[in-house]
Amino acid sequence: MNISEKERMKILGDLGEKIYANHCSSLGHKIHLSLNPFDMEKDILVDDKRKEIKTQTRYVVNNCCSLKLNQIEKCKKGFIWIECPTDRSPQARMWEIKEGFKCGKTKRKNGEVRYDVYMDQEKMVFIKDLSPEEYKYLKFYSTNYV
Repeated sequence: MNISEKERMKILGDLGEKIYANHCSSLGHKIHLSLNPFDMEKDILVDDKRKEIKTQTRYVVNNCCSLKLNQIEKCKKGFIWIECPTDRSPQARMWEIKEGFKCGKTKRKNGEVRYDVYMDQEKMVFIKDLSPEEYKYLKFYSTNYV
């Protein structure tokens, strides 16, 4: 199956939102997913509270997840990171990154500038390891950008 990088990113984003929605639903929370794929306010409402979900691989070089420059504002109050497994970082995990997280701007080899949200901080809270089924689909659609 030949899937473009743009298609993979869309599939992963949708998959991460479903994984988080299922997690919250299993805990008895009220869930509302945005119908607008380009919603600038939120990805999901959990008990009427806005949640932003980021589904991506770990940037192993800096041991972090990262945010595009245009996403820092909507993530400042915290976000959920669904960590996709790769060859160099095989974990599939769910993290909560709380308001006040530490980050720094870095430039990638391809010239892209991003905010790196560092793993080694108390504002990054481990929620759980993902299921084998979740792992399988995240791995299948993830990139190996590390």
